[in-house]
Amino acid sequence: WKQKTWKRSSLVNLIRQWHSIETVFGLMEHYMTTVKNKNYTRVAMLRNDAMYLSPIDILKLDNDNGGDKNDQQHNVDDVNNEHFVIAPFANYPVNDRMIYGPYEAIKIWATQRFNLVETRAQNKANRGMVMHSETFMQQSILPAMEDLGYKQHVHPGLCFIRTRPDSKALYNDCRTQGMAKGFEKKSAVISEITNILGRSCEPAVGKKGNSANLLIQC
Repeated sequence: WKQKTWKRSSLVNLIRQWHSIETVFGLMEHYMTTVKNKNYTRVAMLRNDAMYLSPIDILKLDNDNGGDKNDQQHNVDDVNNEHFVIAPFANYPVNDRMIYGPYEAIKIWATQRFNLVETRAQNKANRGMVMHSETFMQQSILPAMEDLGYKQHVHPGLCFIRTRPDSKALYNDCRTQGMAKGFEKKSAVISEITNILGRSCEPAVGKKGNSANLLIQC
């Protein structure tokens, strides 16, 4: 109730989202054990209502080493499989829109929300924000992953934008509450979107006062 923008529908949609995430992970596990007959050691949970403007290699901690292959600070592989990786924008207070990393860590992210929120509510942690998605992520889910010995890592160059069924996109996502490296300018974002689609985009027409000023029609 502290999040003034929340409505009854916000809660309903959140619960649906959690069910969907857990179900998808369960389907992956079923495929892994009954079809592939092998164990995954590193996995990703990615939205399908988004356009990914930067490459995603789930082994990488960064995409850019400035061309220097000897630069150990960038473009490094997570060779010990010890980091779970999140995006650098939409920090409310952390980004909860995608993740990749070690299988056991991501399993907590995908399947333990209902258990962890129950504990959070019983402990009366941050009353009024118990189910606020990003706050819950920062205060309960990510710490549970770290309790297994895994480390959080923010990938500085990850950029993806949310899309809508009517061919609209929220072009400013990678530049809100944080910044994806290489996408600091609006022009860079628009250019990458048009390059991917192979067609131009225009400002979307929408009602004043909502997110319409951040939408483009492609």
